Amino acid sequence: MEISRCEIMSVQKIQPEEIIAVISAVLLSVESGDVIAPSKGREPGSNWSISHRMMATGNSSLLNSKAKRSSKR
Repeated sequence: MEISRCEIMSVQKIQPEEIIAVISAVLLSVESGDVIAPSKGREPGSNWSISHRMMATGNSSLLNSKAKRSSKR
């Protein structure tokens, strides 16, 4: 399935009938099983990549954040 952007849509006001047609087309495609699956890039990734992103944004690593949640006995 190909997704393209139409320049006319950004200029014109969308009619309610068009919105209904689009929503019903999406619902029908969901029922038939022809749904767009999320790409691999949307998955969080391995624990290493999660931890690396956390540290790159200034948070503590995944190992440290899991250790903080556990109770120390």
